[in-house]
Amino acid sequence: MEEVEMHKRNKIFLLIVLNTFLLSSTCLSAKDSPPQPAQQLTGNNTQIQKLLELHEKVKNHYVDEVSEEKFWNGALKGAMRALDPHSDYLTPKEFDVMKERTKGEFAGIGIEMIQEYGVIKVISPIDDTPAYNAGIKAGDYIIWIDGEPVMGMNIEEAARKLRGQKGAIVKLRIVREGRDPFDVTIKRDIIKVHPVKYRIEGEIGYIRISTFNDKTEGMLREAIVDIKKKLGPKLQGVIMDLRNNPGGVFEQSLACADLFLDSGEIVSVRGRDSQKIQRFNASAGDILHGYPIAVLINAGSASCSEIFAAALQDHKRAIIMGNRSFGKGSVQVMVPNSDKLSGTIMTVARYYPPSGYPIQGNGVTPDVIINQAKLEHVDDKRRREENLPGVLKPIEALEKEHEKEKERQEQAEKQKEKDKEAALKKQNNKASGADDENDHKSQGAEPAKLPESEYDYQLARALDLLKAYAIYTKSPKKANVVDADAGPVSSILKR
Repeated sequence: MEEVEMHKRNKIFLLIVLNTFLLSSTCLSAKDSPPQPAQQLTGNNTQIQKLLELHEKVKNHYVDEVSEEKFWNGALKGAMRALDPHSDYLTPKEFDVMKERTKGEFAGIGIEMIQEYGVIKVISPIDDTPAYNAGIKAGDYIIWIDGEPVMGMNIEEAARKLRGQKGAIVKLRIVREGRDPFDVTIKRDIIKVHPVKYRIEGEIGYIRISTFNDKTEGMLREAIVDIKKKLGPKLQGVIMDLRNNPGGVFEQSLACADLFLDSGEIVSVRGRDSQKIQRFNASAGDILHGYPIAVLINAGSASCSEIFAAALQDHKRAIIMGNRSFGKGSVQVMVPNSDKLSGTIMTVARYYPPSGYPIQGNGVTPDVIINQAKLEHVDDKRRREENLPGVLKPIEALEKEHEKEKERQEQAEKQKEKDKEAALKKQNNKASGADDENDHKSQGAEPAKLPESEYDYQLARALDLLKAYAIYTKSPKKANVVDADAGPVSSILKR
């Protein structure tokens, strides 16, 4: 078996894009040039001749005049889209847009989407974009755009209608499970994707990775360094939040996974020839030096997110929590065509995590499945020891320490309330257009609109896990705590 081992930092000649969002469209090139004669083309000449005959029939007899561009663009797009949901032919404009997307800036409302049941399904809204701020959620279906039904449009036509000038309004009709269809009005904006944001929760680092673009690995490295610097020896672990992360650039997912692995395979890529396998291996060095990691995923975590999560799961470097991921395990290459203006996205391989279990159609199954839920505080008002008549009084010194601890907790609660009020005020200012430009410059700690653990059940459970593990590892006598499915805790989270 021929195996090609590749280091994470080696440049790959072709830009490998693993993203569920494709800007499908209808164009061949800048020039309306007919195809070459059939005898000069490879493939089934009979079928090619049929296509040429069809072109002549449409050109001469179709009820309306059809341009050469429209016909041949449609033919090329139809050929690519018939292969799978992710292959496509890109017009020059679409090709430019896709290249800009990998750089982290583009125009639109900020959603990752696919076509399903003839309409547009939202894989995920991109963090801090107009769609995200308007409350669009993963799994929503867009059925109308500005009063026009989406049914019958291809995905590029829908994408083109969603794009527009900065500040222009677009009105969407949304279908969401458990609700009647409803309308949402969104103001378009330039979408600047900051792929990594982070903050500190107690003694645990929280890092949100919203996409894998050209900036992700560098920003993730900076986040880890800053968290370690601020917490020092108090650091208990890190939560990596990949929920609703639709994917991005393949090399970036490898580089990010490699930050936390000392050795071993990250992913393998297998094309048409099953004997040829590309293996991408980790290099020495774990930036967290073995501190425990919890990775959050859900049905909106796709492609590169699944590579990252599966690699850390299979090497038992992290415990995966949340819901089963999207299940996109195919590799696309985006390459320019001979005119150097248009491009092609084509599925060329499937990828497999170190375990060899196919992600395509299956997704990544978490070690701990946690469905998102609403948190509600319930006061326990039952009688306790201190409520009993004639109860023994505590030792005075301990009582004083208890009072100090109670005072510290009260001050912490007051500070939390102040932080909430400040965040709410900032959010209201944003909604009213009074946003400060500095908000976009600060890409590090305390970014706006990160999930709050007090209201985010999955995040709260991940925090509980890392806190419990920190207590467990500090215990003088470590019980053999065993999970029925996952084995000893220490085998999942290695410190």
